[in-house]
Amino acid sequence: MFFRVIAKCGIFKKNAYVPISFAVKAPNLKEAVEIAKQEAHVNKELKNPIISVTEIDRDSYDYLVAVNANDPFFKRGYMPGKLKSIMSRMEIERVSPYAEFI
Repeated sequence: MFFRVIAKCGIFKKNAYVPISFAVKAPNLKEAVEIAKQEAHVNKELKNPIISVTEIDRDSYDYLVAVNANDPFFKRGYMPGKLKSIMSRMEIERVSPYAEFI
């Protein structure tokens, strides 16, 4: 089975992340989530690093693998426009300062 797992990636500041779609091949949804959590770029410091999981077909899986291969987020080193691309995709998770007491 093939899955598209959207995870919160990057370590920018406490609640900032870049949502990235990972193509995962796994026997079931639960294992797909665990495989995605092991990816190097997934922010493991966040309470809920996975945004969503969807089952996809083989063509979508291959397309997503190709998209990620060309994504500047995964490229090392300096690339013109890399920082601007990442910053434009960054999201801030709104969390109540009292959430830990609820």
